[in-house]
Amino acid sequence: MKALFFARPIEYRLESSAENLLQGDSLQGTLTAANRGSEPLGPLTLGVALAFGQFKKVKDTGPGACKALEKIVAAEGVTLAPGQEHKAPWSLTLPPDSPVTGKNNGPFLLYGGDLSKVGDYGFIDLPVKPSLVPETFLTVVETRFSFEPRGMSWSGGFIQTTLKPSGAFPNLEELGLGLHPHAEGLDVVFTFKLKAFQRPGSKAPARKVVEIKRSLTQAECLLGQNLPNRNLFHAISKEVIDEALPPGMR
Repeated sequence: MKALFFARPIEYRLESSAENLLQGDSLQGTLTAANRGSEPLGPLTLGVALAFGQFKKVKDTGPGACKALEKIVAAEGVTLAPGQEHKAPWSLTLPPDSPVTGKNNGPFLLYGGDLSKVGDYGFIDLPVKPSLVPETFLTVVETRFSFEPRGMSWSGGFIQTTLKPSGAFPNLEELGLGLHPHAEGLDVVFTFKLKAFQRPGSKAPARKVVEIKRSLTQAECLLGQNLPNRNLFHAISKEVIDEALPPGMR
């Protein structure tokens, strides 16, 4: 991963070998500042930040549309003579509920000088996928109950996925699945949007929404270090679906 940004007369170069990142992973790299002007510069601060933003808004208005989640000072008090460069190492660890790359939003890395001043820093997309436990839970719901994913996003620590039901659930319009991985385990929110029905005496059709929450401990989520408890995920999903959609409503 490489990125280049000019805040004249300073050139900033970000480099990292990070790729195929999951929530909770660590990444390292270097940030280089080069003085391309004819006068000495400094003292300078070099920084990197994990940020989150809406892709279209960031594309249209720039990195100021991102929200910084964690800032790291890579170097302070840097002075640069004309033509001189300074390379600073940096590292950060993604939190277990870090943003993931979705359809319309995702994580970014901000890099440069003053990260609070738009124009002093650049940005680059940071592709991040859900970690093993939420990814497996989502896969279990998709494959064992024949749901088709229609889009993923992230909000407030939750991976939000919209799922289209199969013909086995004719009264269900869509299922929203929210997954919040954290150090203690996994929080799950099922949101069932049922198809509109006509209330007696009402002109407008009503739409029913059923929300059911479940929480799992880390010990429940994993049978071993890297072995998600698929059978438990299936049992919880079936229990919730049966509660929200009893046989008479399907």
